[in-house]
Amino acid sequence: MSQLGEWLSCVFDILPRIWVVEPDEGGIRTTLGKWVKDAPTGWYIDWPIIHVCTKRPITPQVVDLRGQSVITRDGKDVVIGGALQYKITSARKAILEVNDLDESIVSLALGIIHERATKHTLAELLQPDCLTSCLLREIREATSGWGVKIMEVFITDLGNVKNIRFIGDRQYVELED
Repeated sequence: MSQLGEWLSCVFDILPRIWVVEPDEGGIRTTLGKWVKDAPTGWYIDWPIIHVCTKRPITPQVVDLRGQSVITRDGKDVVIGGALQYKITSARKAILEVNDLDESIVSLALGIIHERATKHTLAELLQPDCLTSCLLREIREATSGWGVKIMEVFITDLGNVKNIRFIGDRQYVELED
């Protein structure tokens, strides 16, 4: 009986099926591993042996940018955290041109935030829109070929920090500013 089940499974694996792309999704259909066609909203006949169908949400998304320690140009220790809002403009590019889009955007944005913050003093960072306008422009430039539009960059956390290093079992050393 198990051989019959395996045989039926193989038969059903090669039969065509309907593949649906919902209104909040974008997709691509690759034929024989070579030809890629955009798959906008609608339904498609998917031949499993011939096609590979991939889809992903294209609605605006917000990713969290964890807080990170930065030393400003004037030598102050600060922590900066934020959020980033983006939407996918090309499902083809978002699927084929970058691996793990969300993680790549977060890593890239954190690197740009760190680089930008080290070039400013603490007083400059505390000015409204000083940092966010620079970050928005730079992150948009860096992700230009990824099929996304960076809509907003938000700084949610910005403050002085004091470094404390733990040594052994409950002893710690405070590092001076």
